[in-house]
Amino acid sequence: MANKLCDKRVCDISEKDFWSSFKVGAKAKGTALAEAVAAGRKGDKDKAYNRLTDHHRASLAEEWAHHQQRITASAKPDRKAVNALLTNRIPGWHAKVVDFGRQIDWSCQAWGQSGLCGFHYLGWISPATNHYIHSGDTKTRNWLIRTVNSYYAHRNDERPWFKLRLHPTYYELGAGGKARVLMPMYLALIHGGRITTDTAEAFNKLFLGFARSLHSLSASGYRSGNWQINGCGALFQLGCSFPEYAESTAWKRRAVSMLEAHVQRDFFADGGHKERCWSYGTGVARHLCEAYDTAQRFGGLGKADQRVLRGIRKAYTWFAKSIGPTDHLPAYGDGQLAFAPKLLEQARAYFPKGTDATLGIDRGRSYLLDSSGYAIMRNGDDRKATYLNMNV
Repeated sequence: MANKLCDKRVCDISEKDFWSSFKVGAKAKGTALAEAVAAGRKGDKDKAYNRLTDHHRASLAEEWAHHQQRITASAKPDRKAVNALLTNRIPGWHAKVVDFGRQIDWSCQAWGQSGLCGFHYLGWISPATNHYIHSGDTKTRNWLIRTVNSYYAHRNDERPWFKLRLHPTYYELGAGGKARVLMPMYLALIHGGRITTDTAEAFNKLFLGFARSLHSLSASGYRSGNWQINGCGALFQLGCSFPEYAESTAWKRRAVSMLEAHVQRDFFADGGHKERCWSYGTGVARHLCEAYDTAQRFGGLGKADQRVLRGIRKAYTWFAKSIGPTDHLPAYGDGQLAFAPKLLEQARAYFPKGTDATLGIDRGRSYLLDSSGYAIMRNGDDRKATYLNMNV
């Protein structure tokens, strides 16, 4: 069908456009990348995508090691849940599971309009990716390949999205979420054996489309809120991961500019996020951390490095003051009463060595978070302490 919600250079990348997007200098002569681009420009798709994955196997080896170490250090996914995924039984929002049978319907309305957005984040795929990384299971590998091929083939089914005026695959939250989900999946698959031309094309044109979309969506400059920071974090990751694209320098420059703008303008003086919702605030802090971590693996953020780090510390200090003694996040705004037992523990990685478990905050006392508009009252920090959070 005709694309009405997205530019064709995002959602329908031609072979000519794809292979002309690479910058290959004289020093690259004889490399896997140079051979891939030369073959692609001559129309030899099989050789081109084969050599491109060879290039990524080498150029992203350290990034693969990072994801592999992160995932293998975590608990193994529940095998029953993975087995359900392998039969296309997919969990969505509000614990509703849809049994798709042989073929996933990417326009499924079972979860409602908001649930369809969540479905297109593809986060539900990650347990299967993680299981494959833990086990190398062939059945799981084959399901991952079928799923990404199916997703790419149906990327332009816009029927349920006209009212929202959002493209299901490439809008800001969707592209940002999928870039994070598909990267470890792609790296795991190319390190586990050869993938077909179609699968390599699907991954690489999705990544390029995500980056082009996210760069375009941020062209008008800073916009407050979690959508843009989500997207710019992913844009930065894509720019760092694929420097062979001529556009990648512009992606990184734009992403860093927006990251700095959000650190400076998205937070109140006391460190609270201006959407005044703990779930959005923790998400924004996580995206800042991901961007900062990515930068450290790829050479840093330059002059922005310390400014982003200070923003991360300020945000988590606010959380240390505001969450209750049972480590539940208050249910203000578009959020819910959520349990976050590892929030402060994970934050310690961004504080000076020796910082204690509460990030230097006395969680037994009360706080008036005046600029963000909350009063936190308590009489201790043990699990039976009284805690009152007031919107002032």
